[in-house]
Amino acid sequence: LGFMAMLPLVLHWFFIEWYSGKKSSSALLQHITALFECSIAAIVTLLVSDPAGSLHIRSCKVKKLSDWYTMLYNPSPDYITTVHCTHEAVYPR
Repeated sequence: LGFMAMLPLVLHWFFIEWYSGKKSSSALLQHITALFECSIAAIVTLLVSDPAGSLHIRSCKVKKLSDWYTMLYNPSPDYITTVHCTHEAVYPR
């Protein structure tokens, strides 16, 4: 989750540096603005997701490797058909 929160910020900073050319005073202001924008977006995202209005994330405990990599586990609920559910694992699982 931290990676997904930091990725937009790093991309913002990369392209600010890419297009600013020489070091300028406006680049510093743009860096600060990008940090503010990504921080506010992360906080708002946590507030509107379940449980709403709280900065907590509700998720299941990870007990086995197959909890993270569902391609290693395809359940057979009735021991006849296999449910291929590798595309259904999303955060938080």
